[in-house]
Amino acid sequence: MKRRMLATLVLFVGCMVFVESTYASTSVTWNFADITPPLEVSHGGELHWTSPDAIDPTFPEYYYEYMITKVEAYLDPIFGNNYWQDVTSYIPVEYRSGDGTVDGPCPINLETQTISQGDIVSAEIHIWADASGYGHVDVTNVTLGNLLGLADIEKIKLSEGYVTITGVPEPLTMSLLGFGALGLLRRRR
Repeated sequence: MKRRMLATLVLFVGCMVFVESTYASTSVTWNFADITPPLEVSHGGELHWTSPDAIDPTFPEYYYEYMITKVEAYLDPIFGNNYWQDVTSYIPVEYRSGDGTVDGPCPINLETQTISQGDIVSAEIHIWADASGYGHVDVTNVTLGNLLGLADIEKIKLSEGYVTITGVPEPLTMSLLGFGALGLLRRRR
């Protein structure tokens, strides 16, 4: 009896490992600081980025969060040489982070925002995952202006931050796994 139970347990674990390995991750984090070349866009330009890895596209629901911790602007001052300047503090806090849940399966739309910060910058940002689970960041309609009337902004770079997506399993799946584990424990006694 013990051998049969052990064989069943080994078969169950083996199947779970096989099923898990055939899909993409159940949770992924994409760090902007790790991206080469960096996420950089000029006035009138567009930025389109695709993640190197995917989330499992079959979940019925996804939890996501994103945070932008550093944005830099390449400035052309009236006097002096061009340089990179941290401009994160010029971006309102409500644009720098967010989270939520969205219905699956993929493709899913995580965030679509129009950012407009006076004469400094305006752009449309779209964060999403395609039908295969790969993440995308699209920045379009970019208008770069002037920083405090002292320097023209030539380009903007998203230097630090992240996007995390986690698949949320169906409650029935979790219940079945729990009942299966209880059944194995009860049978063992």
